[in-house]
Amino acid sequence: MIIDDDPINNIIARHTIRHFDSSIVIDDYSDPERALKFLDEQSKNRVQKLPDVIFLDLNMPLIDGWAFLESYKNLLPLFNKDIELYLLTSSNSHSDMKRAKTFPVVSNYITKPLNINSLEKIRKEFSV
Repeated sequence: MIIDDDPINNIIARHTIRHFDSSIVIDDYSDPERALKFLDEQSKNRVQKLPDVIFLDLNMPLIDGWAFLESYKNLLPLFNKDIELYLLTSSNSHSDMKRAKTFPVVSNYITKPLNINSLEKIRKEFSV
């Protein structure tokens, strides 16, 4: 799942993921509120259709990545599996990186654009 208000960034991330592994199913949301609604609905279903990985942008209008994380962490106990969440952002601010570490739900911090090397590192983390 890709959550980014910029459709161009969603296209780039989608293309990179497809190039990395064409069998991966990708859902993208330009509205983080819609993504939260989807995850909330899934948390209530007996058979949940949850992503394995979420790529989340930080800088979005209305609901930014930080606000998304606050809502998301409340849904976690309701999920039937672990989801790896990566911040995928254009911000290379040390304060953002430091703040990201205060959220245990964040697996890592990736600076845009998403690239094959980042995806290879993620795949290695999954296979450990």
